[in-house]
Amino acid sequence: MTDKGSGYLWSVYYNRADILNILKNYKDAKIYYLKMWEQVKDSENTPRKRFIIYVLVDFFTQINDPLEQSKFTEILSQHYVEAYPDMPPGHMPIKGIFQKRSNPENIPQYKEVIQISDSLGNINSFLHASMILADIYSKTGENKKAIRTLQNAENKLNTLQKPKQLMSIYSLLVEKNKVINNYKNAFDYKILESKLRDSITSEKMQKNIAELEVKFETEKKEREILAQKRTIEKKNTQRNLMILGFIALGIITLITILFFRNKLKFQHTIASQKEAIQQQEITELQQKNKLLALNSMIEGQEAERLRIANDLHDSLGGLLSTVKAHFSTIQKGIEQLEQLNITKKTNDLIDEACIEVRRISHNMMPHSLSISGLQGAIEDLGEQLNQQGFQTSVEINNLPNPIEETKKIMVYRLVQEVISNITKHADAKSILIQLIGHKNELNLIIEDDGKGFDYNEAIKKDGLGLKSINSRVEYLDGNIDWDTKIGEGTSITINIPV
Repeated sequence: MTDKGSGYLWSVYYNRADILNILKNYKDAKIYYLKMWEQVKDSENTPRKRFIIYVLVDFFTQINDPLEQSKFTEILSQHYVEAYPDMPPGHMPIKGIFQKRSNPENIPQYKEVIQISDSLGNINSFLHASMILADIYSKTGENKKAIRTLQNAENKLNTLQKPKQLMSIYSLLVEKNKVINNYKNAFDYKILESKLRDSITSEKMQKNIAELEVKFETEKKEREILAQKRTIEKKNTQRNLMILGFIALGIITLITILFFRNKLKFQHTIASQKEAIQQQEITELQQKNKLLALNSMIEGQEAERLRIANDLHDSLGGLLSTVKAHFSTIQKGIEQLEQLNITKKTNDLIDEACIEVRRISHNMMPHSLSISGLQGAIEDLGEQLNQQGFQTSVEINNLPNPIEETKKIMVYRLVQEVISNITKHADAKSILIQLIGHKNELNLIIEDDGKGFDYNEAIKKDGLGLKSINSRVEYLDGNIDWDTKIGEGTSITINIPV
């Protein structure tokens, strides 16, 4: 069959397949598309042939046929590399086909294309599918998955020695690492990209020089052979060689200028990035110093509380008990004082003092915290609130065991301080305390039906102990959310890692 006949047949098959595709009869459409390919697959690499392969890639991408998609993607890439040797892989029209279906629901399709391309050695199909999958992950905010996908492609391309494709992967890795503020990795990949680009540029220059040398030697030999017969032609040849040399020198000079210009620009970019990284490290160091100071202050407070609690319990408590014993002895021997009711009043005052000492000692370092743990101590707080007339509900579930002792005390102090603010300022009738362990976090919720307040105004005035509560949460590496309005009560949600 003549080439003209072949040209006619592929067009017929294409039109039939196109109509079947519009009618969503993909099975029959595939048959005619493949017949179309059979008509042109042995022909020269022309724009028409590349268009036909493009149509096939687009169709098999549309119907989710990873095997055929991988096969024709590789064929199309090879044809473009043959037609345009200097075209970067990322600029081929294949990228446009894949991007039309760069939606999250197509992630399984591209994963399968990558797997099939890898097993078949279709490196260009593997590259394009990896780049599009990374773009989809970036669109959905999963930048770490995007980076892992590109790193897998990087490892594969390194083993196959594919510098042009590898340079495209490095460029994307620089971009993705910048998005997640990982400037160190971005800098490292930029260096790799620059070195690879320099290597490719150097290789091209050496190739050009070698070609010029071959041409020069060829012209020289021809000139020697024809020297005696064609003197005029010799002069013309020499002139052409000089012109060619000047052109080559001009090209080399231009490339050198562009290289050093880009290098200076790159160095300026790297310097700016280094300055930003150093500034970030200074900020982080200042934050660490601030937390260290806060840690020392809080540990000092807890140590002082323990000392005062022990002093109250061991010294003043014992002393008051002894005084009460002495008064009891005096009471038995002196009936007249009893008739005056002085001893009873004195006993009552001493009992009240003993109770107050126990209360202060308990608040300083609650006995139940060491015996019953964090749950028992908070339940005691709820019981105390009920005794004070508040309708208090305490819900504690799934606490991790064990909890670090310092963190246990800090969580208890945090609950104690929030409850103190409620009882002093909120005019509340009911209080809810929830402490729930979930995965690696403690979720603390404290709500009241009090009068509420304006948080922004209160924080400006440093009122209601808000600064102390926020500092404790910050010390615990947690986060806190204040939900309050005037007249609508207050809800505090705190998440603390354990």
